[in-house]
Amino acid sequence: MRWESRSAETADCLTCAHSCQMPLHPGWYRRRLRELACAVQERADVLLIVMNDACYGVIKNIQDADYDGRHAYVQLTTPNFSQLCASLNAPHYALSAPSQTASILAAALKQPGPVMVEVDMPAWGEFAVKFAGPPRKTH
Repeated sequence: MRWESRSAETADCLTCAHSCQMPLHPGWYRRRLRELACAVQERADVLLIVMNDACYGVIKNIQDADYDGRHAYVQLTTPNFSQLCASLNAPHYALSAPSQTASILAAALKQPGPVMVEVDMPAWGEFAVKFAGPPRKTH
């Protein structure tokens, strides 16, 4: 699986090493926490990349575009992923700047078993173009 990113270097780093890389929204844990525990138990070589914007970013962008910025149900209470990983004895890396990408991914990919890299999306800054859902028909 390849992570689509603003950095070709990041994408290239993610196409190697671990047998599976999974880019995730911070809301994934609400449905997939047991799968992380199972991955730890089974020592699955998986790299979990949490794109943590502390909200449902795409839904927020849709609400900005379609409802004049009125937001409903997009702000999340997000867990401390470092503590979550520590509770499962899984490595966690915080990625707060694009310049750290190569070194953090290199370190994470050397770890056996499941590893989480948490990307602090607000620290990375705004995207040039906000994704606000699929294209719409305009009649």
